Amino acid sequence: MEPPTAAGRIDAPRARTPLPGTHHEWVVAAALVSGVLLTLRGAERTGGVALPEPLAASATLRSWGRVVRTVLDHRATRPAASSADLDVVARAGVLLGSTLAAARATGHPGPLARVLLADTAPLHLPAETVVAQLARVHGALTAGDPVVAATVWAAGAPATRPFRPAPGDRRAPEE
Repeated sequence: MEPPTAAGRIDAPRARTPLPGTHHEWVVAAALVSGVLLTLRGAERTGGVALPEPLAASATLRSWGRVVRTVLDHRATRPAASSADLDVVARAGVLLGSTLAAARATGHPGPLARVLLADTAPLHLPAETVVAQLARVHGALTAGDPVVAATVWAAGAPATRPFRPAPGDRRAPEE
């Protein structure tokens, strides 16, 4: 019998199937999203931003941690991720994506969008790229078969490198 999930229910076991992409790609996607979620949690704790559900009180951060930990710990196969955790991650992705879309459309980002934009600026990545990585991980893990998972994974690949030093930064750029 499987242990209860975060929501207290037991999910049906899922077959272990190969994951698309490289271990490095999964680590980069996990790190990008984790960094943004940690920044949002910090902004919430200091009173700078009132986060809506499911971002409030670290709910998404905890669910994201459980989802990516199972992937990174069991690299060769698609682990049985909790459907409750995957649902929280999906709702957070929709919220973050729609928040950024509204900010871009109006030209007036709210507090949540300002935190996202400020956090991703040093990476020289649009905030939407980080949200796309969240969707990419979620889509690959919830796909019905390996072909669909590979298609989702390939479609979500960032067009730019995940790190470029800011002007004046003494770290050497990755070659």
